[in-house]
Amino acid sequence: MRNFLVVTEHPMFSATPGLSNDLLVIDTANLRYRHLQDTTYLRNRQTAGTDGQTDEYLTEAGLEVWHGLTHARVRNIDALSAEPALPAD
Repeated sequence: MRNFLVVTEHPMFSATPGLSNDLLVIDTANLRYRHLQDTTYLRNRQTAGTDGQTDEYLTEAGLEVWHGLTHARVRNIDALSAEPALPAD
Protein backbone atom coordinates (compact mmCIF):
# COMPACT_ATOMS: atom_id res chain seq x y z
CA MET A 1 0.00 0.00 0.00
CA ARG A 2 1.32 3.42 -0.95
CA ASN A 3 1.06 6.30 1.49
CA PHE A 4 0.57 9.81 0.20
CA LEU A 5 -0.50 13.22 1.43
CA VAL A 6 -3.05 15.29 -0.47
CA VAL A 7 -2.86 19.01 0.32
CA THR A 8 -5.89 21.08 -0.62
CA GLU A 9 -7.49 24.33 0.45
CA HIS A 10 -11.00 24.53 1.85
CA PRO A 11 -13.03 27.76 1.82
CA MET A 12 -14.32 27.19 5.35
CA PHE A 13 -10.81 27.63 6.73
CA SER A 14 -10.57 31.11 5.19
CA ALA A 15 -14.05 32.06 6.41
CA THR A 16 -13.56 30.85 9.98
CA PRO A 17 -11.58 33.19 12.25
CA GLY A 18 -8.51 31.50 13.68
CA LEU A 19 -8.32 28.74 11.06
CA SER A 20 -6.91 30.60 8.05
CA ASN A 21 -3.33 29.57 8.93
CA ASP A 22 -4.12 26.04 10.10
CA LEU A 23 -3.61 22.68 8.41
CA LEU A 24 -5.50 19.47 9.15
CA VAL A 25 -3.90 16.11 8.47
CA ILE A 26 -6.58 13.43 8.26
CA ASP A 27 -5.83 9.73 7.93
CA THR A 28 -8.74 8.69 5.73
CA ALA A 29 -8.10 5.01 6.47
CA ASN A 30 -9.28 5.76 10.01
CA LEU A 31 -12.55 7.46 9.07
CA ARG A 32 -15.84 5.63 8.72
CA TYR A 33 -19.06 6.91 7.15
CA ARG A 34 -21.93 6.20 9.52
CA HIS A 35 -25.55 6.84 8.66
CA LEU A 36 -28.06 7.51 11.40
CA GLN A 37 -31.10 7.36 9.15
CA ASP A 38 -31.40 6.02 5.62
CA THR A 39 -31.87 8.50 2.79
CA THR A 40 -35.49 9.46 2.32
CA TYR A 41 -37.17 11.34 -0.52
CA LEU A 42 -39.42 14.13 0.74
CA ARG A 43 -41.91 15.69 -1.66
CA ASN A 44 -43.47 19.15 -1.62
CA ARG A 45 -40.93 20.84 0.68
CA GLN A 46 -41.50 24.33 -0.73
CA THR A 47 -42.44 27.22 1.52
CA ALA A 48 -45.80 28.95 1.31
CA GLY A 49 -45.91 31.31 -1.66
CA THR A 50 -43.33 29.42 -3.74
CA ASP A 51 -44.37 29.15 -7.37
CA GLY A 52 -43.21 25.64 -8.10
CA GLN A 53 -42.47 22.34 -6.44
CA THR A 54 -39.44 21.63 -4.28
CA ASP A 55 -38.49 18.08 -3.33
CA GLU A 56 -35.61 17.00 -1.13
CA TYR A 57 -33.39 14.04 -0.32
CA LEU A 58 -32.59 13.86 3.39
CA THR A 59 -29.83 11.78 4.97
CA GLU A 60 -28.66 11.95 8.55
CA ALA A 61 -25.03 10.83 8.59
CA GLY A 62 -21.60 11.68 9.91
CA LEU A 63 -17.98 10.58 10.13
CA GLU A 64 -16.71 8.29 12.84
CA VAL A 65 -13.08 8.96 13.74
CA TRP A 66 -10.94 5.97 14.71
CA HIS A 67 -7.46 6.16 16.23
CA GLY A 68 -7.43 9.89 16.96
CA LEU A 69 -3.64 10.00 17.22
CA THR A 70 -3.29 9.29 13.49
CA HIS A 71 -4.77 12.73 12.70
CA ALA A 72 -3.14 16.10 13.38
CA ARG A 73 -3.72 19.84 13.41
CA VAL A 74 -0.83 22.14 12.54
CA ARG A 75 -1.39 25.71 13.68
CA ASN A 76 0.16 28.86 12.18
CA ILE A 77 1.41 27.14 9.05
CA ASP A 78 2.65 30.49 7.68
CA ALA A 79 5.31 30.64 10.38
CA LEU A 80 6.63 27.24 9.29
CA SER A 81 6.82 28.16 5.62
CA ALA A 82 8.48 31.53 6.34
CA GLU A 83 11.70 29.84 7.50
CA PRO A 84 14.35 29.58 4.78
CA ALA A 85 15.39 26.10 3.79
CA LEU A 86 18.78 25.04 5.12
CA PRO A 87 21.32 23.97 2.52
CA ALA A 88 22.06 20.24 2.45
CA ASP A 89 25.56 19.26 3.58
